[in-house]
Amino acid sequence: MLQEHDHPFKKPKTRGIISRPLSLVVIIVLTLGVLLTLLNIYELHKMREDYAAHLTPTMEAKEGKYASKQPIVWIEGKNKHSGYLKHVYAVFDRIGYAVGDAESDWDILWSHEYPFESLSKKISIAKPHQKINHFPGSGYISNKVFLATTNTSFIPKAFKIPSETKKFLAYTKRHPNKMWVQKKNTHRGVKIKKTDGKGL
Repeated sequence: MLQEHDHPFKKPKTRGIISRPLSLVVIIVLTLGVLLTLLNIYELHKMREDYAAHLTPTMEAKEGKYASKQPIVWIEGKNKHSGYLKHVYAVFDRIGYAVGDAESDWDILWSHEYPFESLSKKISIAKPHQKINHFPGSGYISNKVFLATTNTSFIPKAFKIPSETKKFLAYTKRHPNKMWVQKKNTHRGVKIKKTDGKGL
């Protein structure tokens, strides 16, 4: 006699490695990432076309170090030739940009750091067709510490440690079952912890 669990044609129950809702979230995030990358590539191509529309006979007749009909990107960063910006160089090379510097008639300034103080003299005389990969105030909206410590309902609560340790401990006592992401300013050693109301 066959019992239900011994049925020869019944498929065994298998559990997926990732739950269905989590799989959907991962797929959505990956799709958004691909779409944003494609949008960025499209925007770079559009900027190149805009540049081509601004070409003038004087630019085509330039001589010397920066003689080029290609659009020019000025890539700026500390130790920029050490390799950490190689992907930036590769993207601009792939879409046909020549690499220039502060003295070239650049079309795009791609700066790793926030350029509005250190490069203010060059930026203040930028021409209408010249674009910069930052805008004033972009540091605030792209800095995780600033975003996380703003008191908004749609961003999870965060605290700067050690300066806000007392506030953090008081909050964890009121919410002992919350999970926390611990992240150092160096962007290393990210951990997820449960405090049980005792702090980190």
